Amino acid sequence: MPTDPKPPANPEATLEAKLESLPKTPDPDPTRHQYIELAPLLPHVTEFRRHEVCCPSCGHRTRAHYDDDVIPRYAFGPRVAAVATLLTGVYHLSRRSTVRLLQELLGLRISTGSVSNLERRMSVAVEPAVDEAWAEAQSAAVKHVDGTTWLQVGVILALWTIATAGVTVFKILDNGQGETLERELLTSTKGVLVSDRASALKFWAMHLRQICWAHLLRKFVSFTERDGPTRTLGRELLDCTRVVFAYWYDFKEGRLTREQFAARIAPVRMDFERTLRRAIDAGIKTVRVAVHCTEADCGQQPVEWAKEQGLKWSALIGHGAGYGQFDKLFATFKEDANYIYNVDPVAAQLLNPASLAPGMGDVTKEMVRRYKADVKVDEVPPHVSMGFNQAWIFLTDVLPRAIKKHGGTDAEALRKAALETDIKVGGTIQGYGVKFNPPGHAMSGQNALSSPVVMQYSNQDTFIVWPTAIKTKDPILPLPKGHGYSAQ
Repeated sequence: MPTDPKPPANPEATLEAKLESLPKTPDPDPTRHQYIELAPLLPHVTEFRRHEVCCPSCGHRTRAHYDDDVIPRYAFGPRVAAVATLLTGVYHLSRRSTVRLLQELLGLRISTGSVSNLERRMSVAVEPAVDEAWAEAQSAAVKHVDGTTWLQVGVILALWTIATAGVTVFKILDNGQGETLERELLTSTKGVLVSDRASALKFWAMHLRQICWAHLLRKFVSFTERDGPTRTLGRELLDCTRVVFAYWYDFKEGRLTREQFAARIAPVRMDFERTLRRAIDAGIKTVRVAVHCTEADCGQQPVEWAKEQGLKWSALIGHGAGYGQFDKLFATFKEDANYIYNVDPVAAQLLNPASLAPGMGDVTKEMVRRYKADVKVDEVPPHVSMGFNQAWIFLTDVLPRAIKKHGGTDAEALRKAALETDIKVGGTIQGYGVKFNPPGHAMSGQNALSSPVVMQYSNQDTFIVWPTAIKTKDPILPLPKGHGYSAQ
């Protein structure tokens, strides 16, 4: 019969031997698992009570003294103020959404009026820091500046940014003209200014301006796309640019010291200057200029630069955007704005209503009337026609079909409805028709019946010069003798 195994003679010795065989150090890389939870988020309310007593003898009432050092004057503390203004100022929530979030997330009941009061408190609280940042931006050795404009209730406003190595500040101005910038934005003209070629900054000493390299690169590339010596010069400028950036990356990666970088850049700068001098000596005086911009002041750049360099041309052709804002163009260029071209969808009021489908002329007339009344202007730029026309087509053609035929307003229903749009030429206020190319087409999704026109400005009026069928005036080409930029 089998017998039970004998127990070890010394169990403790056996256990010690097994323990000796275990690793002497703990696991250096244990498997980790973390469980994260938020602590309860509840407002902490401190209530102060000031009691009132009445003297039984004389009837005088006495209330406990209000001590500002003990009882806060405001209902909400600094942390509440910081969170509320963080939500509205940094994360761009509306005051109503901020109220809802604070109530649902923190259980904090607060009104929109109280949020507004907190914003004012924080604005006052950060004024010293803002003033300090503003002073540092003004005195910085290098500052980057850029601005953008927008129309608000008929008034052109401009948001400008000054960025330095230490701070970034913003300022809204009632316009973006040079005299305003010099007076209210860049009060100190010391240091290097990095910007685009906005002519509003021309008051800054040119030897202290660094034009943004992105703008310069686009300009050099455009040179290479022209004919004649300009193409060769453009390629040489691009070659110099590549050398500059090669040295710059060497400096950024630590392969060059700042002193070494400066020493290597010096001859490259001389190459730039020699190439630009050759462009002047080559006698490049007359060019055809085709430009696109987002604002009229961007369109001003080639004109102002041409004036400084003595450049002449036969035609200045803009493509939409700022070049459609003819009121700003005339305000900027004065008489030099005469004969500028703009290639764009037409301003609807320039068309003969008889050439349009029945009723379209009346729509144009009403659109122009309301725009002039609401915005308080005398002229209606092409952008207004474009925006209105697209909204009109969507609301009167695409949207009803999406709802009635395709069952809703989701993206797929709208897509199907848009592909079924079939408006003949003359059926919109801008004259063109609407028929989108189907899926699989080389120009899928594009309107096959849309067409721009060529407009030319003259004496603060706009004329259609092409296509011939709808032109209202013959084009003036080239610029006549006596014009400030005429090549004749």
